[in-house]
Amino acid sequence: MKKVLSLGILLPMLMVWSGNASIAGKKNEAYAAIVSLQDSAKNEVSEKIKFIPAYEKINDIKEIQEFFKDKVAYVDFWATWCGPCVQQFKYNDLLKEFTDKHHIEKLYVSIDKPEAEGTWKEMIKSHNLEGYHMRPNDTLKKQLVEMFGRNMGKRKSLLIPRYLIIKNGEIVVKDAKRPSSKEVLFEQLSQFVGE
Repeated sequence: MKKVLSLGILLPMLMVWSGNASIAGKKNEAYAAIVSLQDSAKNEVSEKIKFIPAYEKINDIKEIQEFFKDKVAYVDFWATWCGPCVQQFKYNDLLKEFTDKHHIEKLYVSIDKPEAEGTWKEMIKSHNLEGYHMRPNDTLKKQLVEMFGRNMGKRKSLLIPRYLIIKNGEIVVKDAKRPSSKEVLFEQLSQFVGE
């Protein structure tokens, strides 16, 4: 898994170097090299990461289903603050190998609040989450909770991580297996490919 270098870690190192006159001349050169390396990593990752067009305006899950018309898609509901969700990302290499081989699309739906956008996008890159991405607006989030949520006392909540399978624009599995299920998930997905 490729990681994008953090300038927040590397810049303090450069600042320490800048205090030494013999190294100070190398500061700009080192900074340029770091920025170049980070830019190339972002470009490499960004080609594989796609955002659903105008996802913030989608108010109905049928619009998402329509986006995957004539396709099979594995949908991952997650959030940046969800430890179990992030734990599942370590199985993405195996999942990617399977989904690429069988032409299955992946959609990552983050239920993070809008103010977490920076963290959300950074985690997408740092975990190299290839596939489509979106964050539902409040209207769509309410619909998702109604459709897939569980009663938690006086209200319903969307428990994550949660996975769906869409085929030809229809939800065919409302509670799909997790990536850590490996072969069990692959068997589940195999039911919907090649038909």
